[in-house]
Amino acid sequence: MRIPIFKTVAMPARLFWAPMMLACANFAVQMAIMVALMGAYPGAINPQFFLVSLVVVHGFLIVLGTQEPHISTLLQSWGQSCSCWKKDGTLNTDKLKPTLLPNGEGVQIKERWVKIVRLRTEGSFAADWTKWLTAMARYPVEVQVWVSNREEKLIILSAKIQKGDYRLKEALQDTLSLLAVFGPEELSDADASQIWMKILSERVKFLKTSYSLLAEDSHTYEAYIGINRLGDDMDTNMMADLLSLDGDIQLQHRIKSIPTPKANASLIQQRKLSFFTSFSQNVYNQYTKVLEAIDSVRDFSQIVTTYSVSIRIKAPTVAELEGLIVQAVAVLKQYDFQAVREKATVKAIYAGQFAAIVCAPRRYTLLSDGVVAALNTVRKGGSTGVYGGVRY
Repeated sequence: MRIPIFKTVAMPARLFWAPMMLACANFAVQMAIMVALMGAYPGAINPQFFLVSLVVVHGFLIVLGTQEPHISTLLQSWGQSCSCWKKDGTLNTDKLKPTLLPNGEGVQIKERWVKIVRLRTEGSFAADWTKWLTAMARYPVEVQVWVSNREEKLIILSAKIQKGDYRLKEALQDTLSLLAVFGPEELSDADASQIWMKILSERVKFLKTSYSLLAEDSHTYEAYIGINRLGDDMDTNMMADLLSLDGDIQLQHRIKSIPTPKANASLIQQRKLSFFTSFSQNVYNQYTKVLEAIDSVRDFSQIVTTYSVSIRIKAPTVAELEGLIVQAVAVLKQYDFQAVREKATVKAIYAGQFAAIVCAPRRYTLLSDGVVAALNTVRKGGSTGVYGGVRY
């Protein structure tokens, strides 16, 4: 299963070739400083100085964005994760400790309300994933799907806690019904809480020397690989090849389905902006193709999503960890995906497991069929009912 990717639409937005958020911040800050100084010192400030400064800084942002296209979201996720880690590099377990809500309402982590579903069987059912992603657009939830070659396959639904808002429960019921072919099972609040407590009990510490995490109790090392640039297609075989590596591999997908009217309005605005900021007809045409794709499907089975995936690798030694990282990067390169070893951002990704960090470090705007290709994965050599040698 190979799905074409509209890379211009998928990649983070740009303004005159620089990351949009930083380019807008540069303009706003410099204009504010100029107005303030001209008001304080009338006639003494030459506005041309700020024009030159604006262009120079924008040029620097273009270079920075070329090297790291996700710089804006990297900074956002890093800022959100700071409170989850102590100065000595250890995880702040008090900030991430789960709390059981009364009357079986779910598990609370920070300000998020969490429910977990275990998928007990494995299979290739693209149509069911498509229906489920479309249904999730109706709810204000973020979804994580954990797919591992040695552990259970889990779906984690999270939403901000709001009094009287029961839409997370409705999203849970849709998940159980639409993904029935996978044998879904809602975990009790106690079991869900136990998953987080098990992670917290590992006493994880960030190692600056190797940019890895050390679980001191089990003495295992952990690292993350992110996708810095997409290939031309999302290929199911790529994910299957990653899960077939001889090591502990987990794919942590993070998805937010966007309601079609909202996605339409945003894409139309970005298309208009792209024509005047990129001066490229090809960029304009890619936005047009995406709009046509979601408009041509009357039942909204093709929707727009924000998507990211982090590849978690665990090993008992640093040498084995580095070997698995080289293999995983080679697999991604084979499919023309540019991989990157997460460094300082590894702390944000790790904290993101607790559904407490909303901003993923590297996220893309994809049509739902591309996300389905990433999720619709059967590990090579596996069989229905068995995932990574573990029968549920």
